[in-house]
Amino acid sequence: MSAPQIPPSLDRGAFGWDAVKLADVYPSAALAAAIGEIHADPAAANPEHAAGRSIQIYTKAAKKRTEALAWAIFYQKQAASRAKAGAA
Repeated sequence: MSAPQIPPSLDRGAFGWDAVKLADVYPSAALAAAIGEIHADPAAANPEHAAGRSIQIYTKAAKKRTEALAWAIFYQKQAASRAKAGAA
């Protein structure tokens, strides 16, 4: 089984899957689309889950990437909330 492919819409450069840097570089829509691309990738599916031996739907690599993207979206929303509270 091959590792999940990097979403083509998310050319991360040299910083890898650092959630803080992803939040600084990409808009929330691009991050959410990348999560969808990872979930749609057949290589991201955990074969143990398909066989009924695991509750983990995605492979560890896919889960790590999805979590980094989700944290990046959270950081963006948190920064927007703080900016809004500071402006009020």
